[in-house]
Amino acid sequence: MDETLLEAHIVYCQSRMLLDRGQYASWREIQDAYDDYKASLGPWSEAEILGFLEEDWGQDDARWPFTRRSIAEFFRSGERLLICQEPEPGAAAEGRE
Repeated sequence: MDETLLEAHIVYCQSRMLLDRGQYASWREIQDAYDDYKASLGPWSEAEILGFLEEDWGQDDARWPFTRRSIAEFFRSGERLLICQEPEPGAAAEGRE
């Protein structure tokens, strides 16, 4: 398997959150790729992403933007993006009327 597919960036946008396996030299390149970019983390391995989500969102992956299963399937696929259409929880609830 291509070594580059073993890591992904967590990308926070205004309209969604996603995992992106694109090759970027810096966060500025990621920012250029997404019009509504807010922030990004990584690139991280599957284990590092799971650890971050557990620490940040708790053990129950039903509360996460992506489940453990969807992350595992993503890392085993040839897909470049895994997209959660909901914006960052908390920010989404505050921004909606």
